[in-house]
Amino acid sequence: MYISQFSNAPAFKMKKEDLNPVNRYVYDTCFQTPRVKTSEGIITDIRDIKSEKEFDITCNHLVQKIIPNDFNFGGYDKIKAWERQSGMGQWYYNIIQDGNKKSCSNAMRLMILMSLINNLDADEGNVPPQYNEKIYIDTINQIRKNLNKEKGESIDFETTYRTNLENPGSITEKSGKWQVNGNIHTYSVNGKKLFCLEIEDGEVSNIWNPNEYIQTTKNIPPRAAYIILAHSEYCHLPLGYNVEDFVDRKLEEIEVIRKCYPIPENASTQEILDAVGIKYKKDEKDGKLIIDHYGRFSQQWTFYDLGIEETELFKDIKGIEGDACFKGTDVTNLGSVEFIGGNASFEDSEVEDLGELKKIGGNAYFRHSKIKSLKNVESIIGRAFLQDSQVTDLGKLKYLGKGANIGNKNLKPSDFKDVECHGDIWVLPPWFD
Repeated sequence: MYISQFSNAPAFKMKKEDLNPVNRYVYDTCFQTPRVKTSEGIITDIRDIKSEKEFDITCNHLVQKIIPNDFNFGGYDKIKAWERQSGMGQWYYNIIQDGNKKSCSNAMRLMILMSLINNLDADEGNVPPQYNEKIYIDTINQIRKNLNKEKGESIDFETTYRTNLENPGSITEKSGKWQVNGNIHTYSVNGKKLFCLEIEDGEVSNIWNPNEYIQTTKNIPPRAAYIILAHSEYCHLPLGYNVEDFVDRKLEEIEVIRKCYPIPENASTQEILDAVGIKYKKDEKDGKLIIDHYGRFSQQWTFYDLGIEETELFKDIKGIEGDACFKGTDVTNLGSVEFIGGNASFEDSEVEDLGELKKIGGNAYFRHSKIKSLKNVESIIGRAFLQDSQVTDLGKLKYLGKGANIGNKNLKPSDFKDVECHGDIWVLPPWFD
């Protein structure tokens, strides 16, 4: 279907200011250039509007005339065309049906269709978001409230709807976020995709790990069960047999984890470290913790499986006496950690920010890490392995005990001119391992 916007805006015989906020907004945004392809041809002129009732009737007339068969927009592969037509057809059907439920006015229904259609980018072949009745109604109420509160505020239905669909209120994890593309709902933590859900026939029909080469549930964390149940309840989407079986198995695994690592609710950092067997002592001056090492406490489970935001622990940790390996952890920021006594490995980790870290007592491994700046690090007693890394800024670095390895892209030997370096700076070719 082709809807630009409606041409020849209605010539009011009543003042536009007399319309309610929703109708006034629809009038201003939808009736700028009146052209709409309908089953009866092109509407080029809309009769004079004498009252708010007539405006509502006109909007209903236009909603009913939109042709759902034109929603494929042509020019795409058959699968993409079908997805677009199917997605918009579902919206059209539910909006027409909503005419009987009266959850919103005809003017708002017209605005919703206009928003969905105008946001389908014909060049990219975008697919409309999955229809969900609860979020649809929540979004309508949100827009209505905003329009009544601030006249003339620019509000796009699809943008607001997608935001509500991707960030349902029942999900409370600070680092978690839903992304919706058509009937695929993807959940990510700290930007890393954890799992995807497929919605089919009004239920959650499938789940898989997008990080694997084949479609499998391998390496999806047990805690995903809670997220799936919350999303299912909030969106009113029942679980299909396979997904329900997956959730049941993960809930059983969570019970095993709780027995192995009994951590009380709202536990302190000390209680958490005690439970997973990480030894520590308190700094006498500020009461912060100095731990003896850091890494995954289990090859099978992570702090995320225990319902703990791992990065939050580092707000209470001042130093690490031994080695620290962050691969396989969910740490993104080292927070108040000022020193690592042994080797520090950030390779293939989620760490992006070194926080208050000033000293590394051994080697520092940055290959394939997300770190771009050494920030407050002043000394690395061992060697710095910076090849194949994203590091472009040496920050406050003043001392290298055994030199550094760099690649030939982000850093060059001259960048170390202000660093006291007791070792060579080796520029390694890309193929060097």
